[in-house]
Amino acid sequence: MELKDKLEQYDIKHFSASQLNIPLNLWWFKYVKLTSEERKKIEFGVPATSGTAIHDALDLSLQNVNPNSFEYDQETIDLIFDEIGNVIDNHIPVNENDKIKMIGCKEHAPFTAQNMLDATINVLKERRGDDYKETKHKTFLEGNFEQQILWQPKGLVVPIIGYADMLVNNPKTIIEYKTLQPRLGAVKKDGNRGFSVASIPVSPRITYLEQITVYWEAMNREYYPIIIVGNKNKAKVFHPENCEDMSFENMERYSKAMIKKAKTRQSLLMIDDPISVLDIPDFEGDFYWNLGKELEDKAKKLWLK
Repeated sequence: MELKDKLEQYDIKHFSASQLNIPLNLWWFKYVKLTSEERKKIEFGVPATSGTAIHDALDLSLQNVNPNSFEYDQETIDLIFDEIGNVIDNHIPVNENDKIKMIGCKEHAPFTAQNMLDATINVLKERRGDDYKETKHKTFLEGNFEQQILWQPKGLVVPIIGYADMLVNNPKTIIEYKTLQPRLGAVKKDGNRGFSVASIPVSPRITYLEQITVYWEAMNREYYPIIIVGNKNKAKVFHPENCEDMSFENMERYSKAMIKKAKTRQSLLMIDDPISVLDIPDFEGDFYWNLGKELEDKAKKLWLK
């Protein structure tokens, strides 16, 4: 059977940065051994729910910002960010700790969103040159957010796709948001638990760098890449001029690394007994395998039979 037939057999129409940045054994289990319906059963903690809600709120808030003057009505923005708490309230906790984390995420989220909105506006102001021409639009448009983009490197049968958090055409800029959720503190004498603020790294994590590289490649290297990382206290902007790890030379290296990961997955599909070459998962210690009991049991039957 040819590779394209294998891809069709498992309904693999594309790769994504998130797929390529999980362990190979987990990718094989999720995308080869599980059906799309089974993947919907994968459990996610409240940090993921909160992060998605903050992203959505940023999209909506920027659709209330004037792209020429960057002015906005703070009361409108506050209402948008307050809605994040309602999304978190509707989260179904996966365990008791996740239930407690919902309190911290709800408390931190509006501040994180405001910090990231301010950072976005500041960096877009800085990006404008003397030749900037005002747009006729009164706000940023829905089309500026969550655009699907596609990169088809040589040697891959299917493309690598992604959804850019924000794309701006004048000047050509691509922005990726990363939120840092509160950490659960130790148990206090009264039995309660507090929350600490996760520190923003000195340089973006390698997974962030590889993801923005996919988007940069998909846009033919014409859009200036920016990563904004935020927590309750502040947001930090990373780009090629202030971060050596985001230099265009380094981004070329990340590009090659992502292609290599995709080719490895293609090759794995052609092996008759792939489980024989995959590492046995650390079901107890590796957070990647916190999928929910039903799916964890299915994985254990494959490796621990």
